[in-house]
Amino acid sequence: MPEELSLFDFDFSDDRPIPVPEPPLQTNVGHPGAPSVAEADPEPRLETDADAWEPILAHPLQDETLFDLGQFSQPAADLVGRFVVPPFTVLDRRQGYWQERKAKWVAALRLMSGEGRGGALTFVGRETASDDVSQKLLAISNGTSIFDPVLAEVAIRWWSPSDAHIFDPFAGGSVRGVVAASLGRAYLGIDLRPEQVKANEVAASRLACDLHFPSYGPRWRVGVATTWEPERADDRDEFDMILTCPPYGDLEVYSDDPHDLSNMASKTFEAAYRTAILRAVDRLGRSGFSVWVVGNFRDRKTGHVVDLVGQTIEAHRIVNLPLHADLVILDPPATAGMRASATFTALRRPIRVHQHMLVFVKGDPARAASRCERFDEQVHDHPGMHENGGDLPPDSLLEDEGLPGPLDP
Repeated sequence: MPEELSLFDFDFSDDRPIPVPEPPLQTNVGHPGAPSVAEADPEPRLETDADAWEPILAHPLQDETLFDLGQFSQPAADLVGRFVVPPFTVLDRRQGYWQERKAKWVAALRLMSGEGRGGALTFVGRETASDDVSQKLLAISNGTSIFDPVLAEVAIRWWSPSDAHIFDPFAGGSVRGVVAASLGRAYLGIDLRPEQVKANEVAASRLACDLHFPSYGPRWRVGVATTWEPERADDRDEFDMILTCPPYGDLEVYSDDPHDLSNMASKTFEAAYRTAILRAVDRLGRSGFSVWVVGNFRDRKTGHVVDLVGQTIEAHRIVNLPLHADLVILDPPATAGMRASATFTALRRPIRVHQHMLVFVKGDPARAASRCERFDEQVHDHPGMHENGGDLPPDSLLEDEGLPGPLDP
């Protein structure tokens, strides 16, 4: 039985807010109406202590603050209405507002799990796939992951211009492309399997009228992320945003192609992955964001954790793209409870229930941010979300695929 089939299966049965400690009195020193230094702290204090707090006190809403001071808080409903989901460093897919929006997207996109790919990809090559727990997992999922459309929407709206051209070097399924097109962006995705590209094109053509795609629509090309070059006249060589989700080693094996990162040995994978990042970033224009949804995984042979997050950060560092934001993605419960007890008892390995969204910036961050979609008003549903009857999709599509969470690398 594989230890980590899912990177998202988390259940908090107690949703009560965690108490937030009051900040120390000294943190208010220097503000109008605050107690004097002597009143706040009878002991002599070094001048550098106060200096250290000045940037935080001057900009209390920066993410460097350790405590969310009550007077600066905003109702979560206002943030959801304006930004799709609250712009926090935790993207909580367990929340009702996320699940409701996902239901609308799934109905609008008429999502089919893993179109263009075989089922049970997470089980390929695993000798224990016939055990009882594995069979229960396959009973609630086809064993192949699918990207969460809300996650795609959030990334696209937050970090790209309204008329952006988006490049995806590890396209996989159609979700990121059709969501991008429905939001008015031009999208180009690269995948090494012709059957996957064909399936994506069929899915997009089926949805084009309902979702009011722009004339250029989403496009996919057969190619390898480490070597692809534009071949057609309408293929751009510079983009406003990179949005992608690479293979997590051999967690899901997509083909036996020697260029497929999902079946490469560890060292070969790391080198090829770095090359793919460098080539993708080279196509990113100035003042653009590079957004990668990644998660660490276990090496199947050694059982050790592979630091895919670190590899992604290091490759961007090589080309001077700093880490602009790092977000954690949490997923609703699905199969963790079926696996946690045995895995933790035997090896003291907690079940992985999160992944990361890493955001890098090329050029000036302020200029890059100024080019992105504006959030001056409430975010409205895409028209296509209401033209398919508004009915909820089957439960099988609303449940988390669980293998591995919302992703289709």
